[in-house]
Amino acid sequence: MLGDAIKCVAAELRLVDLSILVRSVILEQHANIADLVASSSELFFVEGTLKYGSRAEVDLNWGQMPAVILDLEFSHMGVHVNFGLTLKSFNACIDIHAISFDGASRSPQENTALLKAALADARYDRTDHTAARIIAEEARAQELRAVMALQEAERRGEKSMA
Repeated sequence: MLGDAIKCVAAELRLVDLSILVRSVILEQHANIADLVASSSELFFVEGTLKYGSRAEVDLNWGQMPAVILDLEFSHMGVHVNFGLTLKSFNACIDIHAISFDGASRSPQENTALLKAALADARYDRTDHTAARIIAEEARAQELRAVMALQEAERRGEKSMA
């Protein structure tokens, strides 16, 4: 539910040059990151409902694609969700840290309905998901190029072994 709601924001964030995003995280330029998150969410969410949570990290490992993890906060209609958004080359995922609701305790079903309503109310109705479409097409193209390069390398390796 939350992942579906913010996938366009993740796609917009992936349009930011990776070196700029990584530099901002490493140098702890939280105001810059907050601005990037605000800019990426302004087309999809009511202003102030999705914010940067002042914590970020970069996951760089040899032989793996880099990942940028941003802590974000969603707050609307008395629903508050703190979560991590992990951005990778071809996908994104979320890790919910905490969910809280204003007011008296309700049943889990009522809380889920309230979360769903808050997400729907905070999102702008956008049928044009240009950034998400561009990212998906580019990811598919990169993946295809990588597979073709691997196949070519294997083919060359087989020829040199013969």
